[in-house]
Amino acid sequence: MYGTVSALNDVYEMRKEVDADYVQDYEKLYQLNKLNRDLSKTLNDVQGIQNRKQLLALQEKINKLQKDGTKMSEYDLEVLQKEFELQQARIALEEAQNAKSTVRL
Repeated sequence: MYGTVSALNDVYEMRKEVDADYVQDYEKLYQLNKLNRDLSKTLNDVQGIQNRKQLLALQEKINKLQKDGTKMSEYDLEVLQKEFELQQARIALEEAQNAKSTVRL
């Protein structure tokens, strides 16, 4: 199929490099579960329907990735984590702005 041993070795090495780009299933599940727990804690503390909807949308995205068994790289996991942190920062900013306008009243 590959002709020579060196061609087979080249294919093996390329496959090994591709597999190294993805995290193992146990690591992916651990990171997604950890992110899901943090998200659930934040959902309990968040006020406002719009903020809850956005966090729930992110949680659905995470749950879908877990359910589908999608291969993920460290980069993909980091993007999800940063997206969650961005949502938290946006919510904190909105709450601070609301608190400031309440004090003015």
